Amino acid sequence: MQHLRLRPFPPLLPPGRVLADFCQTYPPQEAQRLLWQLALPVFLDSFETQDAAHTNQLIAFYEGLELLLQAVHHTRQGGGETGPPPTAEAP
Repeated sequence: MQHLRLRPFPPLLPPGRVLADFCQTYPPQEAQRLLWQLALPVFLDSFETQDAAHTNQLIAFYEGLELLLQAVHHTRQGGGETGPPPTAEAP
């Protein structure tokens, strides 16, 4: 497996700006589609090479990210914490 070098974190921007930029660049369906495309190869590899506990951990993390994406978009669209919950769509 090839190891990737991650670039260092950029200076911290205001969180509202980061969220607004992200939501503008990646609408909800596009963000969910790209997250699935990112996760699918990892899941397939994990099923073949990792134990069930590790695979379950990856799946739980993916599901958490998916909920986070929904919450970010919902909040940015003015739903706030008291608005109706976002609806999940299959990848």
